[in-house]
Amino acid sequence: MAHLSSSRRSSRRSRSSRKSSSSRSKTLAKLVSLCAIILLANNGAAYAEKYSEATMNFAMGQQALNSNQIDKCKEYIALLKKSSSGALPSVVLESRMLSKKGNFKEAIALLSQAIKSNPNNATLLSQRAQVYGFMDDEKQSCLDYFAASKCSTMNNEDCLSIVRGLSDYDKWVEALDVAQIGIKKNPPNSALYAQAGDVARKLNKLPLAEEYLEKALAIGPARASNIQELASLHRVMKKWPAVIADCKKLKASIANADSHVTYGRCLEMSGEAHIELKQYEEAVADLSKASKISPLKSSILKLRATAYEKQGKKALAQKDLAAAKQIDNSF
Repeated sequence: MAHLSSSRRSSRRSRSSRKSSSSRSKTLAKLVSLCAIILLANNGAAYAEKYSEATMNFAMGQQALNSNQIDKCKEYIALLKKSSSGALPSVVLESRMLSKKGNFKEAIALLSQAIKSNPNNATLLSQRAQVYGFMDDEKQSCLDYFAASKCSTMNNEDCLSIVRGLSDYDKWVEALDVAQIGIKKNPPNSALYAQAGDVARKLNKLPLAEEYLEKALAIGPARASNIQELASLHRVMKKWPAVIADCKKLKASIANADSHVTYGRCLEMSGEAHIELKQYEEAVADLSKASKISPLKSSILKLRATAYEKQGKKALAQKDLAAAKQIDNSF
């Protein structure tokens, strides 16, 4: 049996808890949406009756878990268990709490019991797949991901979880197949398109990756990470004007962009694009801005040296090359 690397295991275990303070409201909204989907998948009148209360209890319980407030999380699990509409969400939340505490076997047992009564629930199956992943059981994890992908209840959140899970095992072909099923089946979703674009790039399907990333940005919100990924893809495809345009879009999407490392990376790509287009003055301008953001990045200095050289400014070119060599002897 193949095993996940320690860094990959760490990534899996921390994925659900990596929430920045600036995105807490968005996170809460997503949690409410996830719980709503779990409830609506059951289509029962009893679930609809206490829908609002259950969704909020689930969301607040997940937020408590993300903040390591285990006792508070237990309180919300107890509240969920009191209503029929909260039964399945309570299983998901409790399994996550058990997993966070390292009680993986208990989490598996809890989810397996629920799956016996709800074999077509993609959320439960994908959650169990994640727990198997924490246990380094790739075979069972993948079996659950595949089973979840065939469920009629699979929604965008489930699909995204499945695609990410399969990607963790480098099962790119299967991940792309599931992503495309989700894209055709469910309403347009920016995160799913972005993830599908990443998988398509891994498979060297560059035009498809470009299509998916552009759709992710068109749906919105225009995330800086997606714009940077698109710029990087355009660079590989040698679509130089597109790289420059992407850099401008990225600047508009970031507050205080001139001091942001992500913008610095994009400026470096934009500078390279200007060099390829023989626009050396523009290249120097972009690379100089990039150097201010990341002064110890030798690749920026090397590119600017190239632009200076093309302008006939040999002294400036030599100065940048010398500085780049001080940072990195390989230059």
